[in-house]
Amino acid sequence: MALDKNQEERFKKVVANHFKTEIEEIKDESTIKDDLGGDSLDVVEIVIELEKEFDCNIPDDFAFGSSTVGEVKEALEQTLAR
Repeated sequence: MALDKNQEERFKKVVANHFKTEIEEIKDESTIKDDLGGDSLDVVEIVIELEKEFDCNIPDDFAFGSSTVGEVKEALEQTLAR
């Protein structure tokens, strides 16, 4: 299940705020490490922020191996579809 337009904007806002960048800079193909300057701790922090924003519990195995914004988004989508 893909995120609706509102959910997509909320998702991008969380990621953009975390990395202190513009929403327009957040693309599915953006890598956490190379494009956004993050690391595995940033993935954990983003997942926690998304869980708060969307009032859900993203399973560790869905998200913590993520290396791109799209993979984190997919983990959120899978969680919301459950």
